[in-house]
Amino acid sequence: MAIIKIHQIKYLNGIYMLKMKSALSLTLLVSSPLYALDVESTEWTLVKDYSLTGIMDTNTDQDTMTAVLTDNEFSGQLVTSGNIIMGRFLEPNSAPENTVVNFQEVSADAITKYLGKGTGDSYQGTWFDTNGQSGDFSLGLNTSTGGGGGYLPLNIEFVPESSPGVSITGEYNQIVTSSYNWNTANTTHAIENGKWYWEVEFLAGDPSNFMAGVLNAPSVDSWASNNHAGYYYPARPNEYKPNGQSFCDSQPIGLYGPIYLDIGDVVSVMLDMDTKTISIGVNGISYGVMCEALPDIVYPAVSVYTGVQVEANFGHKEWAYSGLAEY
Repeated sequence: MAIIKIHQIKYLNGIYMLKMKSALSLTLLVSSPLYALDVESTEWTLVKDYSLTGIMDTNTDQDTMTAVLTDNEFSGQLVTSGNIIMGRFLEPNSAPENTVVNFQEVSADAITKYLGKGTGDSYQGTWFDTNGQSGDFSLGLNTSTGGGGGYLPLNIEFVPESSPGVSITGEYNQIVTSSYNWNTANTTHAIENGKWYWEVEFLAGDPSNFMAGVLNAPSVDSWASNNHAGYYYPARPNEYKPNGQSFCDSQPIGLYGPIYLDIGDVVSVMLDMDTKTISIGVNGISYGVMCEALPDIVYPAVSVYTGVQVEANFGHKEWAYSGLAEY
């Protein structure tokens, strides 16, 4: 069965470059409740760094782990490296924060041992190998529909120092607040191909002072007006913008989608870099393709004005509108 998966991540000038590749892989056979997480999955994503601090840093490797699960024990391999994986889940039927995963990776030149604790939708912990290396890791379920047309969660966050007038808070650096003027928050990753989904919830401020989508370059300049590859701007028409003002290739396209949001509304971003298109949904309703012919590399971002606060969900919690992610 063909599975579309994250295959490689490169780190370039402070920005991660996400790449996708189609490959054949095993399917995870779920024969019992999956360690207290009510999710069906075909594979997991393993991310590790090389500094044992208890916090994942920016120098990471990522691979897809496919395995067969039998009575809470599993065996399989990492897709990219081909290394063998064997392990088990402890306390699988308890609360997520009480579950534990213990496994080892066997390569040609080392054995690496992993021990992690559940966080609700993933495991986080530490690793060490027989060559004396160690670091932190996370192991998360890949819940996408794979090659069947679904969008993958980005599992990224905003760069804390994105812009001088913006604060980035939250456990996953997912909450963006502007203290003055327009400010732009960039993510830690740039995207080259694949299909990706994320959500942005409007929390506070004037909803007409908010934009979300992708830029053609990382930017901290005001509202990044010269970098709008595909940017949804739900602003009401006024004397300056008589037709509203979403953007494609930094050019206004007029009205698209709702032109005014309320507190609690959720904007869904559906990015398809295989077809170079971006679509927007609001509160579970898709408004179709907003922009076509996107550049080869784009950067997820939001721009907010004074007093505006939004929260992005790049996959660290359950989707508000999972149907759009599976479209």
